[in-house]
Amino acid sequence: MKTFRLFAVFMIICCIFSLVGCEYIPSDIGEQETESPSKQHIESTVDTETSTQPEETVEVVSYDEFTSQIENSPQRMAVAYLGYFSNLNIDPFDYMEDRAPLFCEKYAFLSTIPVSNIIGSYSGELYLIIPADKDADVTVSYTGVNEDGEDISRPLYESVLGEPVMVFCNNDVTPEMQVKIEESNGNTFVWSLGLDKNGYVDMMFDDESQEMILDISPYSETLLSDYKRMAADGYIPVTDEYLLYTTWRADEYFPDSLYYKVYFDKTTANIYWMTADGEEHEYIGAPYEVKVVDGVSVLTLDLGEFGGIHKYNVLIDPDYYMLYFAVDTSAGDIVHTDEGQYRFLFRED
Repeated sequence: MKTFRLFAVFMIICCIFSLVGCEYIPSDIGEQETESPSKQHIESTVDTETSTQPEETVEVVSYDEFTSQIENSPQRMAVAYLGYFSNLNIDPFDYMEDRAPLFCEKYAFLSTIPVSNIIGSYSGELYLIIPADKDADVTVSYTGVNEDGEDISRPLYESVLGEPVMVFCNNDVTPEMQVKIEESNGNTFVWSLGLDKNGYVDMMFDDESQEMILDISPYSETLLSDYKRMAADGYIPVTDEYLLYTTWRADEYFPDSLYYKVYFDKTTANIYWMTADGEEHEYIGAPYEVKVVDGVSVLTLDLGEFGGIHKYNVLIDPDYYMLYFAVDTSAGDIVHTDEGQYRFLFRED
């Protein structure tokens, strides 16, 4: 029973904190680095508005150059997760240029993707897929279960040109999508579009356990974009006084009818997991520290054996009711808005 509880506590840490992503410190705040639980540190290439660093230059890559880099590698396609859409009137290219301008500058050829290669209902998660083989046959299909419980697959896009495509999925209209790529040499593989538990592109592996997907998602750039947008909306940096002796609860119920709350005393974030009927169970006492550096507030949390030290850029609303964690991408209980994906805790006391 104790082993089960320790496992459950580990899972809630993943849900509440690991899923809120890795810390992003703008380049004018120093050389501090952190690593995601599942990815190597993604170096920032974005400066804040107050940066004194020289403007970053971006090496523009053409479509031919890009595909030539991966055509002879184990990676058979490049994938970028570009965010969540809930507003059908948002142009995906305008959205990308707003949230990830450096990404769009580097891969300028994406602006030439025709409307016919944009698949889905213009809502939900948006993925960019670039086959390594420019002569591959590409099929994008909706997959699901009909009223009789039978598996179904309905092609929405078919091409023999191996061109880049953009796919909307994981929404009410097309909850599940698959891309099938049949290369000119006869090799065929199928990938189900989605994110892993840490909010990164779900990886596909070959028989030798080599990654078949090159993940080019602009995680760090979209993270800073979301943080700056929340600050522009009136959210303010977090200091000790806003957290001391306060209790915050998750905004959603988690799997297995559990939900969680966090109580901050002077030195410790007490993380509880509970059943839906309010019965309290185990908790983790994680030492924490909050610092504001050049206007950016950073919450450092020591999860010990359950995850080590993690750092998060955080903001709080002017009424001190909602605590916002700057996230890159995440699966699960994310609040979807017209502008992206955010993770909130709500004040309980």
